Amino acid sequence: MLWHEPSLCDLRFVTLRKSEALFSLTTRYRDLALGPSLFHWESQSTTTAASPTGQRSIHHAARGSRVLLLVREQRREGGVTEPFRCLGFATYEGHQGERPMAIRWRLEREIPVGWMHGCCDAHRLPLGIAAGLAVCGSRLERRSLPQP
Repeated sequence: MLWHEPSLCDLRFVTLRKSEALFSLTTRYRDLALGPSLFHWESQSTTTAASPTGQRSIHHAARGSRVLLLVREQRREGGVTEPFRCLGFATYEGHQGERPMAIRWRLEREIPVGWMHGCCDAHRLPLGIAAGLAVCGSRLERRSLPQP
């Protein structure tokens, strides 16, 4: 995560598949698409709703700042660092818990259909059925839904 003060923008860098070799237990957050325009993101393990970062997330629209989601499937592929794909700007919709905060972001634009092809055509499924399918680059991967 990077706060860019001049543009009043929070850049949220998300790696979907976190390997045990590259991520510790405390940094293997459950980040996934809940549908074409809803994204579940977990903050750093020390973030609370009352913290400056938590408050910036919750009140970003009222404060005139924006949140930009950048996603990649995994950190490295074949020894090469994977680039992030920009999902675009998102608006805070709600959160559960703390340390980490499980935040739901509403994307301004749907995740491109080309990124949602693969083992199944989730882009053709009703949203309720497609929930729990995480966008993984150019394919989908079944993941557990976050529990309330």
